[in-house]
Amino acid sequence: MVERMARDLFDAGNAVVRERRTRAPVINKDNIEEQMAGMLAEHLLKPTRKPGRLRGWLELAIAESFSLHTDEMSERCLALARIALPQKPGPAVNRYLQRLGRCYVAGFDPETVIVCRAVLENAVNEKFHREGKPVPISSAGRSEMRVKLMKAEDLGWLTRREREDAWAVWERGSTAAHRDPQVTTAVLETIETTIRLLNTLHRPGTPSAT
Repeated sequence: MVERMARDLFDAGNAVVRERRTRAPVINKDNIEEQMAGMLAEHLLKPTRKPGRLRGWLELAIAESFSLHTDEMSERCLALARIALPQKPGPAVNRYLQRLGRCYVAGFDPETVIVCRAVLENAVNEKFHREGKPVPISSAGRSEMRVKLMKAEDLGWLTRREREDAWAVWERGSTAAHRDPQVTTAVLETIETTIRLLNTLHRPGTPSAT
């Protein structure tokens, strides 16, 4: 599936470049937003222009902006293929995992880290549900996720190191979402940590006296 995605991206990129050379106006990527705005204004001021022409130009320009990075996209596809997830997660986690892969391959790094946070949160919630344990309630001023992770450690689902890793993923996602989207650079490492934690959380629970 990953190899097919990379091949499709490469083929689509070549097709777009050929199409641009024969039909579309020249677009300089250094100021693509200004040119798009100018094209839109021209379209609105000249209603006699063929309908659909502007949309075609926009589609080609956007597609080419991605097609120029197909080499990096293919490398990212291969990187994801090396990260093994032996068991299929629950529906909520699986939906976020699909978005995680799309964001990473497309180069949306801050969004990838934010989705890692969502994957982890849903995986922890699913673990409590699957093991039949009540989700702990945090007291005022305490992070709900921190309380859940501490309880997961108490129940033997996570080691202390794994709990710290999970909190690091959560913090990176929170930082990207609420404070600075560019601060986290260890994107692939965050994905690898998230998948490793998913594998751990899918192991059968260890009885605990806590």
